[in-house]
Amino acid sequence: MKKTTSGIVYVLFFIILTAVFTCCTIYFINLGRTTIIDNKSTSPDTINAVNIDGDDTGLSYRTVMLKDFSESPYYKPIKTTKGRESLSSDSEKKLYDLITKSVMIISETKDENDHYRTERVNIEGIHMSESEIRRSINAFVFDNPHIFWLDNLFGYAYVGEDTMVEFYSVISADECEKKYLVLNSAVNRVMASLEDGMSEFERERFMHDFVINNCIYKGTVASLSDGWEYFSAYGSIVKGEAVCEGYAKSMQLLLNLSGIECMTIRGDSEGVGHMWNVVKIDDEWYHLDSTWDDTTNGAIYDFFNIDDEMIKTSHTISPIVDEVSLDQSKENDLRYNFFIPQCTSTQAGYYSKNAAVITTFDEETNNKVISALINAANSKEKYLPIMFGKEMQYEEYINTLFFNQPYKFYSYVNSANEQLDDEHKIDRDGLSIVKNENASLVRVVLAYTSDSEES
Repeated sequence: MKKTTSGIVYVLFFIILTAVFTCCTIYFINLGRTTIIDNKSTSPDTINAVNIDGDDTGLSYRTVMLKDFSESPYYKPIKTTKGRESLSSDSEKKLYDLITKSVMIISETKDENDHYRTERVNIEGIHMSESEIRRSINAFVFDNPHIFWLDNLFGYAYVGEDTMVEFYSVISADECEKKYLVLNSAVNRVMASLEDGMSEFERERFMHDFVINNCIYKGTVASLSDGWEYFSAYGSIVKGEAVCEGYAKSMQLLLNLSGIECMTIRGDSEGVGHMWNVVKIDDEWYHLDSTWDDTTNGAIYDFFNIDDEMIKTSHTISPIVDEVSLDQSKENDLRYNFFIPQCTSTQAGYYSKNAAVITTFDEETNNKVISALINAANSKEKYLPIMFGKEMQYEEYINTLFFNQPYKFYSYVNSANEQLDDEHKIDRDGLSIVKNENASLVRVVLAYTSDSEES
């Protein structure tokens, strides 16, 4: 689910532009198209994509040689393991570990059903249910955002007392190596841009802005058939085009490599499947949605380190895996999470750190807003965020600032311009605002007279 702008943009002097919303179709490996190897039948509510008879001869496999990502000289990378830790049985964990090896051994040619197979795995002495297999695979995907070639398809069979499971790759072994090398190089360039002494918040913002500035939201994508890349970190980082899952996986990959705990969250928004992140900053967990922070005008920070209360005004979080029965987890379209932390802090929220705060319109507040305007203008910032207190109703603050005499915000601009040089003076006539009442926030979209003169 992609929201291209937040709230409604109000161009001052009462010209109103309505926000635009587009949808994001979530893709995650729910492995809906399940083939039972021993009787060649498929689950009745899915497409018969493959036909496996248990014969694995005639295919040549090759181990994919992948180069590790370069580590930052300043920050120790983190490996996500919450998916594996959440698995309840030894057999599920064993399958998880076997998948780790299997996905690296891919057939060099397609099989009779036009699929690249990965090496089959065998879990000895137990008949694993389809739900258990599905959980293991989803947990593996949850922990490994860099694995972009695994298809949303699997087959399994019971051979004597054992369970045999087969997975598929969307690309060949050769192509996998080539694409991974490109991803590796792109990620390493990003990591090399990190500077020594950056706080967790600063590293997070750096990666957040990189993903948004590097990637275009692919609103025309509806399913995997439109392009597997759009649902992966490869699509976001290399191709520069992705849907919400690609955004979330690239954030997880880059932040983990930067030494910051980050995982994906599944849910929906306005009835449409969606994926975003949770991130741990200074020992507190927050929600981070880079997809919704990507607008046609660049990066915003409305969903940068927000708490549970705020995310739930627009997002619904899918249940934790422990609350989903095995029968339920067999359902193809069921979304669930492997880790849902409590996000109660607002301390590292972007606006908590960077917004001008207005409670009452006294001289001290006036001077703070003027100072914030000067700082923003000197840096040629696109926005000035302003947060409101509880002393007045939200619309009272808005009207006092922008629409009712004496138009307080314009007096702030006049005072700021008196202290700014010509290059950084604020263009009064080019200002607009984006309202976010849920967050008691307004973003003032800044314009500069020097830019107007150049155009």
